[in-house]
Amino acid sequence: MPEVTSPPIQLTGQENKKYLINIAHDRGEAHSVDLAPCLISLNLGSSVFNADCGGNSDTAKMCDAVLDGGAQHPDSVWFFRGEDCYLFNVKTGKVEKGPVRLTEQWGGPSFPLIFASGIEAALWGGPIFPNIVYFFKGTLYIRFSVAQQKVDVGPTPITQDWTTARGNWMTDGPGAAVHAIETKHAGMVHLFKGSEYLRHNLNNGLSDSMPKPILIQEQWNFPEPFSKGVDFAFYGVGTESQILFFFRGDQCFGYDTKNSKVSLAPRPIFSRFPGLAQFVCKPQLFLVESYRMTTYYGDLTPGKLTDGPDIGPGSEDTFTVRIKRTTETDITKTSTVLESQDQRVVNDLNETIKESSSDTASEEKYDYHLESSFEGELSVGLGSTDANASLSVNGGTNDVRKEFSKAAEKGVTKQVQNTSENRKQTVDTVGSSYKEVNEFESVWTRRIANPTSRTISLAYAQLAQEYITLVILRGVKLAFGNGQTSEIVELSHMDKLFDKYLLTPSDREKAKTWVFKELQEVLDHQGSPRCILKEISPKRYQFDPALTSKFTFLRPDGSQKEISTEGVIMSQARFNQLTDLMVLTEVNGS
Repeated sequence: MPEVTSPPIQLTGQENKKYLINIAHDRGEAHSVDLAPCLISLNLGSSVFNADCGGNSDTAKMCDAVLDGGAQHPDSVWFFRGEDCYLFNVKTGKVEKGPVRLTEQWGGPSFPLIFASGIEAALWGGPIFPNIVYFFKGTLYIRFSVAQQKVDVGPTPITQDWTTARGNWMTDGPGAAVHAIETKHAGMVHLFKGSEYLRHNLNNGLSDSMPKPILIQEQWNFPEPFSKGVDFAFYGVGTESQILFFFRGDQCFGYDTKNSKVSLAPRPIFSRFPGLAQFVCKPQLFLVESYRMTTYYGDLTPGKLTDGPDIGPGSEDTFTVRIKRTTETDITKTSTVLESQDQRVVNDLNETIKESSSDTASEEKYDYHLESSFEGELSVGLGSTDANASLSVNGGTNDVRKEFSKAAEKGVTKQVQNTSENRKQTVDTVGSSYKEVNEFESVWTRRIANPTSRTISLAYAQLAQEYITLVILRGVKLAFGNGQTSEIVELSHMDKLFDKYLLTPSDREKAKTWVFKELQEVLDHQGSPRCILKEISPKRYQFDPALTSKFTFLRPDGSQKEISTEGVIMSQARFNQLTDLMVLTEVNGS
């Protein structure tokens, strides 16, 4: 390493003699930052979860009812959940209002108390009857006047006024209802209940061409499982204004009413309408893994040499070197986790890692509202017929950990690149008369003495610091989440978590066995399997707090340094970061 000196610098005439100039650099010691957790989804099907937490997604309704926003709220629909309602803008994909109490939004005192606790279906009269809204609950219905902003009919037995359906089909109301928009069906509404369908004519209160309900498939030819029934439906907007979106459980599809065909195949609701994710229960279990990134300092290496001044024999000179910097003041653009523990810099890294997990996802990620920097899932759902065979080879938790480590390295690389762009230096040599110093410049001034009898030429270069980073697994917990509620527990409380959320003893035992197997074979940075569990009682485990790992790297002087750290080292990487250090070199003498 070059010598660190203070001015004046006494030149020797020795070619390649180096002097390290410290402008404003504190090399410091190795440091660590804790990353946001990595979530590994067990990719369980909703059918293995209890119904009260969102299990069986085919039958769990996202909400109680949906109502077109009508002329007052074009491009929007109302969602009803219990005693609250929400206004969702289909065009922007955002919830614009809510939660609002039903009594507050729908007529105040005129809204019956029996309906105030929640409704079961809602229907707008459509363009022909824009001032009429119907609400259904049990065997009763009410009519709301949009113009008067109050309930003007009911509560009244449904069968008293809705004579379309014969027998008891409408005794307790429709399952889903939506107005028709086709010209030939002006003033009519579509009613769905179970696997049956009926079209009702609001113009005369009678059925339209069908004396009794028919199977949905006879009229609509829905994809499965929607032929068994739908929860609700609403129209698209803009170019999709004739597309009627049908919903069942956590799935939806689009139906082209103009051409009478499916226009959008069934898919998760949140993938087509991300803004509705808050209403969708999507239960899942996760491994919640905690990671620490620890940085160690390697060698300092000079960059490209820049010609400097010539110092005549027996003379002294004063010169100043300016390192011009960008005027960027955002710390996330001028610092990296390699040299800073500022939480803003750490958060920036977490966001980059999260973006990487989104980029690798097969579809839009569901938001479980669990803090994480990376979200991965098993490629084969636990409990499927292929899971036991496939996950031992690929698609298991070790693959997710590899992707997480790659994302972390990619995130640091991005920070280094951004910072290097903002640290590009223009080095000028100026005379002693130079006085102006810009606030975005690093400056050093030295007197250089040449006591020899020869002219000595100088050159200087900016130094880069080598950093060695380790990504270390420091802990594992278990979590349940469904987008609306979540719970995180220690591994030792696995039984309680599984008993609470999984439906059958068989599912619980299968999940438990799999988790233990995966955590007994965690692959470290060398590809060696490590068991990270410690048994604290029969078949009850916790993350082993005594776990340690070793890592060896070369010091600048060529000697080896062995590092011992708590946890399991998952990956290691090396980076070079520009510094404010300059090295002055005697090029030659004449």
